[in-house]
Amino acid sequence: MDGLLVDSTVEKAGFSATIGSRGCGKSFLLDEIARRCAEGKPLHDLLDGRLVPVVISFNGAQDAGDMDYHNDHGPTRAAGMANARLVHSVFCRGKETKFKDFMQRANKFDWGLLRQAVVVKALLQHCRANAVAHPVLLFLVDELGAVSHITYPGQQTNLAVLVARYFKDFVVNWTRNCRVVFTTFDTAPLVMAQMMGGGAWAGKERTSSNRRVHWLPLDPFPDEVAEQTVDRGSLEQDVFQYLITLSGGHPRSLAMLQSVLKVEGPLDDIIGRWCAHLTGFMEDLPDQVVLDLLAASMVGHQISHDKQWSGAGEGPPFTVARLLGAAALTNTILPRTAANTFTFVAQISVIYLRQWVTNAIEQQQSGTPPTSHWPVQQHLWLLLPTGNDLDWMCFELFNALLVQLRYWARQQRPLTIGLLAQLSFVAVTASSPYHMQRSLASVRRWACALWARRVAI
Repeated sequence: MDGLLVDSTVEKAGFSATIGSRGCGKSFLLDEIARRCAEGKPLHDLLDGRLVPVVISFNGAQDAGDMDYHNDHGPTRAAGMANARLVHSVFCRGKETKFKDFMQRANKFDWGLLRQAVVVKALLQHCRANAVAHPVLLFLVDELGAVSHITYPGQQTNLAVLVARYFKDFVVNWTRNCRVVFTTFDTAPLVMAQMMGGGAWAGKERTSSNRRVHWLPLDPFPDEVAEQTVDRGSLEQDVFQYLITLSGGHPRSLAMLQSVLKVEGPLDDIIGRWCAHLTGFMEDLPDQVVLDLLAASMVGHQISHDKQWSGAGEGPPFTVARLLGAAALTNTILPRTAANTFTFVAQISVIYLRQWVTNAIEQQQSGTPPTSHWPVQQHLWLLLPTGNDLDWMCFELFNALLVQLRYWARQQRPLTIGLLAQLSFVAVTASSPYHMQRSLASVRRWACALWARRVAI
């Protein structure tokens, strides 16, 4: 963040944003900025002692649901939602007054009719009264996309877009005194042309008022960093590295892993408890959505931010925002300005893939007939553990499986699992009892199929 919020000129002032998956650290980033400011740790020397963080959220502690803001007009309703949270954040800080309790007492006031100039003046005066001579308000707006689902009569624009526009106006009209950082997993508020005042946003770096948007990447941790964030306890190093690999460097998954590792047990038990924690965090996706994401990820195919996938039955479609909210993707989405597009390569959660395959295996064990994409799931089940310890036999198997998966991803043709691959997997995992039983079961199923159908080896 150093240097992103310093210049008060029209050219550079004011907007930072990150669009990332659920659990990637968006809220933590804002909390860390607020903590550093509160402890007197400057984000930049030029603003030392002047930045006053104002943290508001449309989720968590400040989630009041679709409360009555006295006005169904979209922009006024958006202003009311923002103003109520701003006043609560600044004037009720440290008093442990929950936002819902605050609104129950202050709900008679029409927050949407409170003029923006009055809000800024009150906040600046409050800061000066607390010994900040030349304050710069830093609005930290968390989970902007959480209001996307709220509707109003005659709706023409996503409510989250109107809220984003309201905060943009703070910077436009009070450039020297206001900065904004947005976090969201919904691309709409920051990408839709309506927020930017017309014209396609695409991959441009500026708003319609010619102010640069600083996009903040929150990518998954590399393995070596992820290993430093989790205490492995008595786990063997290779098993620990395997778990780190499954996490994909996703911060929330790593935090849940740390919680699970407090209780020792065999690996299957650890993974089972870990997945049980993740069940309430990750949303189940239709198989075809997972397959499309996997194929796109394998070949590096660029996905547009507005792409949609069909839902199950008559359910709503799956958008990129929904996939980020489901933690199936671990991406931070950034505009590709060189190509003037807002696209990304899907980074699908590895632990999500493992659980998807595990569910398929359990269904087969219960007597459910295998689906047409079972070979893909079987490839993944064989592939995931082989990348952990690449001796020469493991490498050969890993490489063969990876090449076959890439071929499937490019051609979208059916996969077949050869007997040699199955037997090789049993051989290279002989020292890993937690994979041996399933490997042998796969070989037995393959042998039965070979005998029944006379499939050529």
